[in-house]
Amino acid sequence: SYIRMNSAVETGGLAYTLSSVDTSGKSTTVLTVPYATLVNYDGYVNIELDIFNPGTIIAQGDIGGNALTTTNKIYTLAEDSSSGISGTARFDKRKNGFTLVTIDLTTGGVLPPGAYPAQINLGSVATIGTPEKRKTLNPLDGITRMSLTNIRTLNDGTLITYDNWMLYDGFMSIHNAADTIDIISLGNIGSN
Repeated sequence: SYIRMNSAVETGGLAYTLSSVDTSGKSTTVLTVPYATLVNYDGYVNIELDIFNPGTIIAQGDIGGNALTTTNKIYTLAEDSSSGISGTARFDKRKNGFTLVTIDLTTGGVLPPGAYPAQINLGSVATIGTPEKRKTLNPLDGITRMSLTNIRTLNDGTLITYDNWMLYDGFMSIHNAADTIDIISLGNIGSN
């Protein structure tokens, strides 16, 4: 069991080693770190199967500043080709003000296995033209038909919070794995 840096979606280096989980499903560790530090820590907990299977994660969860609040916004992602694929993009606010974005394209169509590029662009679906990519998201997995991305900055390094996204003039696009110009699903976000 470990506390690691960053969020579970981002992964990160080892910060603290915790006692192993016992047969009752519990673990107790005394750390020499102030409580206030852990309450706001930029990290997550990993519980691994056992010492013989390092890296086999059986549970994990964000902690401290990465903990999710109850504030979220769901946007519709519509089909943008003959794919028949649609779904949602959910923006969840973290305690530290940053955002977890979950794309779920589990509605309709056939999506072959592969990595489908996803991005947040400037402008709206109505004025799409050539998308001006502002944030590259983790690719959508063709098998699970989902993508999770923790967002702290835009591609150019500009900090962006959940509250900024709620006012953002943008749209999301998910592209074909084989032909990244072909958009299979898209939808407006923020002020659009």
